[in-house]
Amino acid sequence: MKLGQLVTTLWFLQSRSIFNSLRMRARRLKQPKYLIGAVVGVSYFWMIAFRHLFTPSRSGLGAIGALPHDAVVLIEAGAALVLVFFVVVNWVFTSDRASLRFSEAEVAFLFPAPLSRRSLVHFRLLRAQLGILFSAVFFSLVTGRSTWDGHWFIHITSWWLVLATLNLHGIGASFTVQHLTERGLAGWRRRSLVLLMLAALVGSILWWIKVAPAAQSLHGAEDSMEYTLGLLSAGPLPWLLAPFHWMVRPWFAQDGLEFLRTVWPALLLLVGHYVWVMRSDVTFEEATIEASRRTAERLAAARSGNWQSMHKPKKAKRPPFLLAPVGFPPMALLWKNLLSAGQMFTARLWFILLIGCGSVMMVAQGLFLGHESARPLLGVAAVFLLALLALSSFLGPQLLRNDFRSDLPNMDLLKTLPLPGWQIALGQLLGPVAILTAIQSLLLVLALGLSTGMGDELSASVAQGRWPAAMAALIVLPFLDFLLLAMPNMAVLLFPAWSKGAVGQGGGVEMMGQRLIFVLGQVVVLALALLPGAGMGALVWWLVQMALGPLWAVPFAAVATALVLAGECTVAVWALGLAFAKFDVSEER
Repeated sequence: MKLGQLVTTLWFLQSRSIFNSLRMRARRLKQPKYLIGAVVGVSYFWMIAFRHLFTPSRSGLGAIGALPHDAVVLIEAGAALVLVFFVVVNWVFTSDRASLRFSEAEVAFLFPAPLSRRSLVHFRLLRAQLGILFSAVFFSLVTGRSTWDGHWFIHITSWWLVLATLNLHGIGASFTVQHLTERGLAGWRRRSLVLLMLAALVGSILWWIKVAPAAQSLHGAEDSMEYTLGLLSAGPLPWLLAPFHWMVRPWFAQDGLEFLRTVWPALLLLVGHYVWVMRSDVTFEEATIEASRRTAERLAAARSGNWQSMHKPKKAKRPPFLLAPVGFPPMALLWKNLLSAGQMFTARLWFILLIGCGSVMMVAQGLFLGHESARPLLGVAAVFLLALLALSSFLGPQLLRNDFRSDLPNMDLLKTLPLPGWQIALGQLLGPVAILTAIQSLLLVLALGLSTGMGDELSASVAQGRWPAAMAALIVLPFLDFLLLAMPNMAVLLFPAWSKGAVGQGGGVEMMGQRLIFVLGQVVVLALALLPGAGMGALVWWLVQMALGPLWAVPFAAVATALVLAGECTVAVWALGLAFAKFDVSEER
């Protein structure tokens, strides 16, 4: 099939698919849950993006042209490092069998057709361009760079170059991995090779940081900026990050001439990836057919509410702990939910995490302890880990769903258990609480370990207060996580129809609006729940600090806060038990 015929066929399929999708979304707006979600979603998009189309603003990322040159260089380097992360993840977690994303209908019609492998690859690449273009427009609107200076074409094109190159790189990586697999370098051997290469690169960068000439001490932001710019302009980093800089640099162009000057390396990189993909002679048809079949089965299972069959069968693995034949009943539900978490909560995974993170921490400290000017980098890493810890409090309850949300199709089985509702509710929540608390504790310990290598770079108050603050966080976090997870579970028991709509009904602005409603409600309820605990903690701190000082009074205040939160958790378990007891599995909501 010629390229023109291929484009015509693709246009027909895409136009009909878009039309049918819009018609389906318009029809389901007759239901209030979708209509309310659509109103909230559209309002959200208007606030963050579309209102700038009529009131151009120089705020946010749109004002990047007004930043100093050094700040722009740092932002560009950060963007390049983000691309490095995506590329490394691609190579580590890519399947050993190359496959392209085709729907089951496309496989049925296109694969038996007289099309060459090259035509199928072209079809896949051309079809991906519509989604990539939509993502480029969306990111341009979100960042504000499409409206603040009028160069919307430059910014959308820059985003398209980045996303298209990453898409080609993912396909090329999967083809290359299959070549390696056919030559005996599969599975853990290939991953070990990638990780060893990455470790060698990171080691060379850390060695350069240690031996690089730098000021004897850093005083203020200007010295830190100068030192960081020196690291980015010399040594191995400029060479290692050069391709990624080529990809992101057009986005920072301030006019058409600068864009033309910076876009040609990105275009060459895109063309190079295209040649790499087209010259890779691998057999992807069987893996693609199998992948499309599994995708169709998961979609059908989600739409029917049978969520447990959305995942392919896994090998039997060791239980998280030995479950006694008799004991506290919620422990059996905890055991079940930890087992259903898969690789998220296994002794081997956490052992590898502890050993790996501890080794990285010791190497970093060993390199930086004797190099005073580089110690602030440890502080940056520690702050980054603490930011991840704070982010986990909001994202964790949304991602860890092995509770009532995943067991909603199995409510009839849970209702047959000879247990009171509060015990079932407690057992359902203990699993995700244990996982989330373990992740947060690991992040907190790593941040503390990195901060110990900063030495005199920390102020006296921060150095003395980090341990009491860490103790307070470890005391409060489990109860806070329990409350955060209790809220979406209560929403599932009270409004199961809304929860069913979040899975298997596709994406769209209405689904995003529903999630925003739940998140907003969760934030409001959490703020109200924290007020009593915060007040009690402040009172205890004021009383204890007169005897022990302000710093070591913090753990005692945390204990008081935790006791109040424990009482609220008890009330939440009781309320969840009542909601579960009243839950009618035959009622359509």
